[in-house]
Amino acid sequence: IGEGKYEAGTYKGMYRDGIREGEGTFHTTDGSNHFTGTFHNGKYAKGRLTFNDKTYYEGTFKNNEFDTGKWYSADGTFDSEMINGEYVVGPLYDTGKHEQHSI
Repeated sequence: IGEGKYEAGTYKGMYRDGIREGEGTFHTTDGSNHFTGTFHNGKYAKGRLTFNDKTYYEGTFKNNEFDTGKWYSADGTFDSEMINGEYVVGPLYDTGKHEQHSI
Protein backbone atom coordinates (compact mmCIF):
# COMPACT_ATOMS: atom_id res chain seq x y z
CA ILE A 1 0.00 0.00 0.00
CA GLY A 2 1.28 3.42 -0.87
CA GLU A 3 0.43 6.97 -1.86
CA GLY A 4 1.08 8.87 -5.04
CA LYS A 5 0.59 12.40 -6.29
CA TYR A 6 -0.16 12.87 -9.98
CA GLU A 7 -1.02 15.85 -12.15
CA ALA A 8 -4.69 14.77 -12.19
CA GLY A 9 -4.93 14.01 -8.46
CA THR A 10 -3.82 11.91 -5.51
CA TYR A 11 -3.96 8.15 -5.02
CA LYS A 12 -3.82 6.00 -1.93
CA GLY A 13 -3.89 2.26 -2.27
CA MET A 14 -2.20 -0.80 -3.67
CA TYR A 15 0.55 -0.81 -6.28
CA ARG A 16 2.18 -3.56 -8.31
CA ASP A 17 5.46 -2.80 -10.07
CA GLY A 18 4.84 0.93 -9.60
CA ILE A 19 1.36 0.83 -11.20
CA ARG A 20 -1.97 1.30 -9.39
CA GLU A 21 -3.30 -2.24 -9.00
CA GLY A 22 -5.93 -3.50 -6.56
CA GLU A 23 -7.94 -1.53 -4.01
CA GLY A 24 -7.46 2.21 -3.80
CA THR A 25 -8.88 5.72 -3.76
CA PHE A 26 -8.22 8.54 -6.24
CA HIS A 27 -9.19 12.19 -5.62
CA THR A 28 -8.93 14.61 -8.54
CA THR A 29 -6.86 17.76 -8.06
CA ASP A 30 -9.76 20.02 -9.10
CA GLY A 31 -12.17 18.27 -6.70
CA SER A 32 -14.59 17.33 -9.49
CA ASN A 33 -14.77 13.66 -8.46
CA HIS A 34 -13.26 10.86 -6.46
CA PHE A 35 -13.08 7.12 -7.08
CA THR A 36 -13.02 4.31 -4.54
CA GLY A 37 -12.61 0.77 -5.74
CA THR A 38 -10.38 -1.53 -7.75
CA PHE A 39 -7.69 -0.45 -10.20
CA HIS A 40 -6.26 -2.63 -12.95
CA ASN A 41 -3.16 -1.58 -14.93
CA GLY A 42 -3.43 1.90 -13.42
CA LYS A 43 -7.04 2.45 -14.54
CA TYR A 44 -10.43 2.33 -12.85
CA ALA A 45 -11.78 -1.24 -12.99
CA LYS A 46 -14.72 -1.53 -10.56
CA GLY A 47 -16.07 0.77 -7.87
CA ARG A 48 -17.82 4.04 -7.12
CA LEU A 49 -17.10 7.34 -8.85
CA THR A 50 -18.66 10.23 -6.93
CA PHE A 51 -18.97 13.71 -8.46
CA ASN A 52 -18.88 17.06 -6.63
CA ASP A 53 -22.69 17.36 -6.98
CA LYS A 54 -22.88 14.09 -4.97
CA THR A 55 -24.31 12.03 -7.85
CA TYR A 56 -22.42 8.80 -8.33
CA TYR A 57 -21.86 5.82 -10.57
CA GLU A 58 -21.26 2.32 -9.23
CA GLY A 59 -20.08 -0.40 -11.54
CA THR A 60 -17.35 -1.46 -13.90
CA PHE A 61 -15.13 0.61 -16.15
CA LYS A 62 -13.47 -0.27 -19.44
CA ASN A 63 -10.40 1.79 -20.44
CA ASN A 64 -11.40 4.40 -17.83
CA GLU A 65 -14.86 4.79 -19.40
CA PHE A 66 -18.20 3.89 -17.82
CA ASP A 67 -19.06 0.30 -18.76
CA THR A 68 -21.76 -1.59 -16.84
CA GLY A 69 -23.29 -0.12 -13.70
CA LYS A 70 -25.86 2.18 -12.17
CA TRP A 71 -26.15 5.94 -11.66
CA TYR A 72 -27.59 7.38 -8.45
CA SER A 73 -28.77 10.86 -7.53
CA ALA A 74 -27.27 12.78 -4.60
CA ASP A 75 -29.80 11.31 -2.17
CA GLY A 76 -28.99 7.74 -3.25
CA THR A 77 -32.07 7.27 -5.44
CA PHE A 78 -31.53 5.03 -8.48
CA ASP A 79 -31.36 7.15 -11.62
CA SER A 80 -30.30 5.11 -14.63
CA GLU A 81 -28.27 2.13 -15.74
CA MET A 82 -25.49 1.48 -18.23
CA ILE A 83 -24.81 -1.81 -19.97
CA ASN A 84 -21.66 -2.17 -22.08
CA GLY A 85 -21.18 1.61 -22.16
CA GLU A 86 -24.74 2.35 -23.31
CA TYR A 87 -27.39 4.06 -21.19
CA VAL A 88 -30.55 2.22 -20.28
CA VAL A 89 -33.13 4.88 -19.48
CA GLY A 90 -34.08 5.07 -15.81
CA PRO A 91 -36.72 7.04 -13.88
CA LEU A 92 -34.66 10.25 -13.60
CA TYR A 93 -32.42 9.95 -16.66
CA ASP A 94 -34.46 12.45 -18.70
CA THR A 95 -32.93 15.27 -16.64
CA GLY A 96 -29.80 14.89 -18.81
CA LYS A 97 -27.48 15.56 -15.87
CA HIS A 98 -25.21 12.59 -16.64
CA GLU A 99 -24.22 14.14 -19.96
CA GLN A 100 -22.09 16.64 -18.03
CA HIS A 101 -20.08 14.01 -16.12
CA SER A 102 -16.87 12.53 -17.40
CA ILE A 103 -13.94 10.72 -15.90
